[in-house]
Amino acid sequence: PTPFTMQEMMASDDVGESSSAPACLQNLLYRGGELGDAAFLLHSDATLGERANLEMIGTSGVFQGGLDHALSTNYAIDPNKAKFFFSYMEFTEAELEEMLENRDEESTQWVSVEVPPEFVLSSEWDRGEAWARLRNAVREM
Repeated sequence: PTPFTMQEMMASDDVGESSSAPACLQNLLYRGGELGDAAFLLHSDATLGERANLEMIGTSGVFQGGLDHALSTNYAIDPNKAKFFFSYMEFTEAELEEMLENRDEESTQWVSVEVPPEFVLSSEWDRGEAWARLRNAVREM
């Protein structure tokens, strides 16, 4: 996480008065990766997903996008079901396949897991704790 909320990083013209801004904008802004220079929204609000014409990421229950729609309609998304990221990581299908197939002793082993949306969107854990929980869950499989 960064030390800033999404609202603090937006121009005041984009969100209006802080008392009328959607509550979810009080969520922390997270650093997402090395690419891009804009914020994006991950959320598990299927209603917003339908209204903003978004597709779910796989079968995860998590949607990417909808920030502009939420702001323009003052949509009240549950702050516990949304997380804002600045920048992102992007991999091609071939890169992902290579990472998942790599079984070299000297490199990190990658595995693909599906977790509930609450795990991805929770702000309760710091980064190290979240990864530790994931590693422990994979070991128990």
